[in-house]
Amino acid sequence: MTENPRSRYKVSPGRTLSMPLVRFEHLGNMARIILARPNAGNAINAALISDLSAAVDAVRACEPRSVLITAEGANFSLGGDLKHLLAAGSDVAAELDGMAHGFHAAQLRLIGIGVPIVAAARGNVMGGGFGLALSSDYLLCSENARFSTGYSRLGLSTDAGVSYFLTRALGVRRARTLLMDARFMSADEVVMLGIADRTVSDDRLDAAALDLARELAEGPTAAYAAIRAADRRRRDEQPGNASRRGDSRNRGARGPRGCEGSALDAAHTHQGRLHPLIIRMSMHGP
Repeated sequence: MTENPRSRYKVSPGRTLSMPLVRFEHLGNMARIILARPNAGNAINAALISDLSAAVDAVRACEPRSVLITAEGANFSLGGDLKHLLAAGSDVAAELDGMAHGFHAAQLRLIGIGVPIVAAARGNVMGGGFGLALSSDYLLCSENARFSTGYSRLGLSTDAGVSYFLTRALGVRRARTLLMDARFMSADEVVMLGIADRTVSDDRLDAAALDLARELAEGPTAAYAAIRAADRRRRDEQPGNASRRGDSRNRGARGPRGCEGSALDAAHTHQGRLHPLIIRMSMHGP
C-alpha cells in the first residue's frame, strides 16, 4: 500500500522538518521553505531537489494559507551545481534529465497548492533558483540582489519554468533576449521590468517577506485562488497560445512542464559540447 505524503510529512504547527539541504517550517496558517545550503550558494544538485520535493510535500500536508520561500546565506541560489554536473562525466545529460524532472515535479506541486506564495531573494539568483523565485506570486529582493537566467552559458535553453515566467512578465521578445544573453540584472531593473515586486534593504528583507506572507494568510485566500485561476485561463486563451502548445520548438514557453521538454532537448542536443562548457564554468565561475 502506497504511503500518503500528507501523513508522512505532517508537521505540527510551530515545528520544523529539517532535511540536509532544505528546511520546512509550519508557522500556524503559514508554511516556509528554506534553502539551506549556504556554503555552496544554495546551488541545486540532486540531493537538494530531493529535499525540496519533501519540503513541498510537507507544505501540502499542512494546508497553509500562504507559503514563504527564503534561503540561508548570501545567495538565494547560484542555480545548477556545476561541480555536481562535472562529477557526472559522460552521464551529464542523463543527470540533467533526472534533475530537471525532479525539480519540475516539485515546482508544479508547489504552484498547484493554490495559495499565495512569497519569495525573498538576496545575492545571486540564477538558473533554477531564478525559476523557483519566479514561481512566487510576490517576489521581494534585497537591494544587492542580481538575477541571471544563466542557461545559455552552459549551452542549454532553460528549465525550472524560467522562460514561461519571463515570457508572461515581459513578452516573448524581451524574455528571449534575457534568455539568450544571460546577463545579470540588478534588483532595481527586475522591479522596473515587473519581474520582482519591490526591493527591500538587506537587513529588512526577511522580516518584510514574513510580514507579507502573514498578511496574505489572513486575507481572502479563496479570492486569491480565483484570481490566480482566472489569470491562468486568460493567458491560456490569448491568441496563438493554442498553436504554441502544439509546437515542440516552443515548449520553453508553455510553463514548467513545457520548459522541462525544452531543457532536456538541449541537454541531449548539446551533449557533445555541454561537458566542456560545464568544466570551463566550474573553473572560472559565472
